[in-house]
Amino acid sequence: MTTILPGKSDSMDRKSYPDLEEILRDLERQSRRSNTVMEAKLTSSGKVDGGGGGDVECVKCECCGLTEECTAAYIAAVRESNQGRWICGLCTEAVKEEMERSCSEEALDRHMRFCKSFRSSMNSSNSPPLDLISAVKQILIRSLDSPRSPRSNSSESSTYHRSSSIVRSNGCHFSIDN
Repeated sequence: MTTILPGKSDSMDRKSYPDLEEILRDLERQSRRSNTVMEAKLTSSGKVDGGGGGDVECVKCECCGLTEECTAAYIAAVRESNQGRWICGLCTEAVKEEMERSCSEEALDRHMRFCKSFRSSMNSSNSPPLDLISAVKQILIRSLDSPRSPRSNSSESSTYHRSSSIVRSNGCHFSIDN
């Protein structure tokens, strides 16, 4: 069965499809209604009903300063598991790894100190996302500037040697050795 859409044929026009006209009017009404509903769900505090069981809020990580949009229930659960502090997903993973070496409170404190020292060492824009991007950029530039390790036994590739590497120091702290 072939469907011919309005405007695709010169011999047919929209009036040939009375059902299509009604469908388009219904879609326009639904669109207007959904926009009105979304506007009504937006409250003065900037929260939006996410439809999945709670308002969506923007929260700032107390470690790295990045923001995430999460439901109030999720925010409460994260705070409960982190001594009342909100930390983002990336920092949560770093703290989990650090917890293998120490208790949860100490791991969280160590990670928060690391993030604080990282932010204070960055002289760029005082914007956590830009600081993070800048740090990744520096790592990439260093890795691209250093010669590659040999992949084959050819004479050309064997002349290369590794001059720097990323080494794990304490917990989730990284350093670049030359």
